[in-house]
Amino acid sequence: MPDSLLFIFIQMSSACHNTVTYKFIGQENIIVSSSSGTVTLYKHHKNSQTLGIIHQWDKLHRHAIDQPSPCTCIATRGDEVIVSAGEDGRINVLHIGQKSPNPYKDTRDSSTINSIIFLKQTEFITVNSTGQLKIYDMRLNSSQPSQTLSLTGDLSPLQCIDKHPGQPHIITTGGQDGTLVWEVKFHKQNPDHIFTCSEDGSVWHWDGSNVNSVAMATGSAPLLAGTGAGSGGGLSTASHFQFGGSGVRESSPWLATDIAKNKIEINALVSEDFCNLPVNSLDIEGHSLLCGTDGETILQISLPMLR
Repeated sequence: MPDSLLFIFIQMSSACHNTVTYKFIGQENIIVSSSSGTVTLYKHHKNSQTLGIIHQWDKLHRHAIDQPSPCTCIATRGDEVIVSAGEDGRINVLHIGQKSPNPYKDTRDSSTINSIIFLKQTEFITVNSTGQLKIYDMRLNSSQPSQTLSLTGDLSPLQCIDKHPGQPHIITTGGQDGTLVWEVKFHKQNPDHIFTCSEDGSVWHWDGSNVNSVAMATGSAPLLAGTGAGSGGGLSTASHFQFGGSGVRESSPWLATDIAKNKIEINALVSEDFCNLPVNSLDIEGHSLLCGTDGETILQISLPMLR
């Protein structure tokens, strides 16, 4: 994204309310969610390097008629469908060509929805502040999730979620049962590697490439929780789930047994002396990792050769 576009984008979206998250839709459109519960679709005009509003879905999320609620997360399917979720627990389905939102079958979670992703064309997943992961099937005529997963005996909030790029039935979540993890990402080309950033300023590389492949179980229960054996001690925020019950045996270090998972290496990519402010977001492309901090700093980290 050109620097001029980034500057204009921040100006426009921060004029009245805080920007919570944004995503590109195709080459020219950007979808933005805000703390006012509003979702806005922008178009990038290349000639003038400006952004114009295509449509705005005002106050989609609210605790009451006159009390807006932040839209905490959005997910996109292709260039046409957007799903938004918020602090109010509501889910809305938006279509680029339609001005009216479609509340998802009057769905309302009992707690804040912190992150949402599409799993398949007709399925999306949410994680919430009571430690639940919920799978919704848009083909079903029901407001209830088709599956609800929880960490046994643990109600710690789940903050973020990502899916394995090659095996979408494997997902990873980051939570708040140690150091608060703001974002978790599989490496797109080397999914045996996971990266997290946290409230304490840490950026961790979870290296599962040394884990021997083992036969995995099937079902809807959690199979593996990260041990957090790195410099931060008892962090247990990279929790992995396998679902779908396909019965297919696949190789992945994230579906290993408790004995094998001890071979996961966890390395700090940012020293404690360098960054003691929260690191709020990260993204990986090839051998480069970008992350943003509360100190209004963007860090670029060169990754080692990944196996």
